[in-house]
Amino acid sequence: MTIEQRRNVYPTMVEAAKAAIDDFSIDIRMKSDDRDAPMPGSARKSETLIRLPEDSARIRISGTVKEGMPGE
Repeated sequence: MTIEQRRNVYPTMVEAAKAAIDDFSIDIRMKSDDRDAPMPGSARKSETLIRLPEDSARIRISGTVKEGMPGE
């Protein structure tokens, strides 16, 4: 499959994956409230947490993003 074909894959995220990303994002924000936190949580970081699994699914030519896929 060519790069152009992979660009036309638009994966959807299953509910379990959405929940896992939400939980992880909330955890990051909670930890970033600490004064000694190395890096604050932001909306941009949250967007990245969504974009990375979608891009991973696109590379694998998968139509869905499922929870726990990269480490399987």
